[in-house]
Amino acid sequence: TLSAAVFDAVLAEPSKQAKGLFEQADAERHAGAYHGSAGLSYCKGLHEYLTNNPYKALGFLNAARKDEVWGTKAIELMVNIYLNPDKEILWDTNGQNRPDFLDSVSACSRLLKELKGPRTVKQIVLEAYALMASRVKEDVEAALGKLGAFVARRPRTVLAGSALAALA
Repeated sequence: TLSAAVFDAVLAEPSKQAKGLFEQADAERHAGAYHGSAGLSYCKGLHEYLTNNPYKALGFLNAARKDEVWGTKAIELMVNIYLNPDKEILWDTNGQNRPDFLDSVSACSRLLKELKGPRTVKQIVLEAYALMASRVKEDVEAALGKLGAFVARRPRTVLAGSALAALA
């Protein structure tokens, strides 16, 4: 049941898992009879991601990614999963030995191109990480340049600054 799942989530990772489960419960309540809602798909994908089922999460998130309301959040989480499905150290060399690693990097690039409008800090960092993950010298330099330029314009942006420090 959902209440038992919430209890388990609170014991495991209070802030992240409980948030995902509560969002899922809220989406289910608002979806009513229509179980194909993008919001519900996003929440189920978030829940699967937080419970370490990244590939199952991708299926739910894919169903939400074309939605105007939930699409951006779904794409951002999908890119995060493709870059780091095991939630381990992002630049650990073990991840690059996965046979599907290059496919994951190209999937990130395709997904990021689907995003519309001006880029958020999170999206700029994800784009830089996707470029870095390619391990191509020109892409790595482009990522460092992109983050460096952003940090120069907005020096108090912690996410971009920490990403630049991790990549440098």
